[in-house]
Amino acid sequence: MFGGGKARTEQLCLTSWFANWSCQQRQQFISTLVTETAGPSEEDLLLGLGSMGLAENDGPQMFDCQLKMVTSWWRRWAPEERRQFLQSLCASWPEVGEQLRGRGML
Repeated sequence: MFGGGKARTEQLCLTSWFANWSCQQRQQFISTLVTETAGPSEEDLLLGLGSMGLAENDGPQMFDCQLKMVTSWWRRWAPEERRQFLQSLCASWPEVGEQLRGRGML
């Protein structure tokens, strides 16, 4: 399934999270991966600026924290580790594979 080491542990953790995310959260995750791979679009930058507001809230949601961790891990993983993760994700969730192919990630 995956290689060994730290990246393997992170990927297994991410797979577990993915299994429990809603459809909307999964879509946001896929968009995050696309952005990390291709670089941010102008729209992504504007949305990021909008989220930097000082609105009072209870702090970040668990999903937001998970996405930040995933982004950090993704940047650190070697291309082969990324490829193995995406293949595993697509094997478990074929609809994700279709979306990633449609966005040029596979």
